[in-house]
Amino acid sequence: DREAIRSGRYGLNALLVGLGLAYLSPPAFASAPQLALGAVLTVVVTTAMQTVFEGVFYLPSLSLGFVFANLAVDLAALSLPGLSAPGSLAETAAAAGSWPLPHAVEGYLKALGAVFFRTDVRSGLLVAAGLAAASRISFVLSAVGYLAGAAFSASAGASLGDAGSALVAFNFILAAIALGGVYTVPSLASYLLAALAAVVAAVFAGAARVVMDPYGIPVLSIPFIAAPYLFILGLRSRPAGLVPELVRVPAASPEENLAL
Repeated sequence: DREAIRSGRYGLNALLVGLGLAYLSPPAFASAPQLALGAVLTVVVTTAMQTVFEGVFYLPSLSLGFVFANLAVDLAALSLPGLSAPGSLAETAAAAGSWPLPHAVEGYLKALGAVFFRTDVRSGLLVAAGLAAASRISFVLSAVGYLAGAAFSASAGASLGDAGSALVAFNFILAAIALGGVYTVPSLASYLLAALAAVVAAVFAGAARVVMDPYGIPVLSIPFIAAPYLFILGLRSRPAGLVPELVRVPAASPEENLAL
């Protein structure tokens, strides 16, 4: 499907798989089989997920291709000597360092950078600048999502601000943007829904960490995928005309959804 290729769907998932594998296992000749396997799996899984979720359930496939391919390669590496096993998340996170910023701001920026497996403030600043330039609504929703998810996590006893937490917290941001402006028409109700989606993503993240932390594998974007699915299916059951209003076909930005 040339349209899907031009849209960047396959490229984005493959890029995330490469970044994810490189984050856990420093790039080297020995990691070449993992990258090749990950690239092939990404294309196959992305195509399959698109067929099933978009063709049958009418749900966006989001980053399912990345999640399945990354998990398959990382878990296979634990039992196949020819593949490099994932390293320690704690050791990888320790190299990120910190800046003299308010705790919430530093955590937010690290979470933004973690979307591309860069858990440092500089990378977060670049992502924040790009996001604000592309969509002011998405930028505001990213802050709403992080604050809601982080506040809930902190109240539940989770530590925030370090690189390891950033690899969880970016899910709060993506879930809020998806539910607050991409798959619904932006409004006060959609902003409240975005905050709630971030909290639900935090719950899913806590559950996923119980399973994945012992293997040294981050939760990836599993919470981000699960939360929008839950809410999109729920919103479909309501009578038409209620807010937040689901969009039939998401536009290129929340601003365009608002203008339609």
